[in-house]
Amino acid sequence: MPRPHPLLSAAILWGAFAPAQAQVYKCIEPGGATSYQQVPCRAGQKGGSLEIRTDNGSGNAGAAVEAEWASAVERRAPRKGMPQRLVEQALGQPQETRSPRPGERASVVWIYGRPEGMLHIAFLDGRVAAMHVESAQSAEPQQAEPTGEAAPAQ
Repeated sequence: MPRPHPLLSAAILWGAFAPAQAQVYKCIEPGGATSYQQVPCRAGQKGGSLEIRTDNGSGNAGAAVEAEWASAVERRAPRKGMPQRLVEQALGQPQETRSPRPGERASVVWIYGRPEGMLHIAFLDGRVAAMHVESAQSAEPQQAEPTGEAAPAQ
């Protein structure tokens, strides 16, 4: 029995283990109903293929935003929109984590002790949604700097 060519074997293996790239189509029926499917829209339906990008905070931001975040990490000053992984690089592990309070738009809140009080960083979908400092003198939250930056740690 003849042996397959090594390049043919490699190509077959690559195809078998390559990541799957599924195409998604958004289709709108004549009556207005919308569906999302893996096959192209039928005749009479409006719509077309969608470009789907996953955003896991791994660098999909533009170069200017990435540079701004890198600078903020160096200054230990997280910014609104920054991914959790970069906040952790900037400030380390939080002193405390908690679930969001009613009405607080967040999935988790990280808390850091600072000389000016407790820095609360609220995350939504893995990114900084809001920050405020609860001063040591009172339990009243104070907004972080208007730019969304937290004061650097001392």
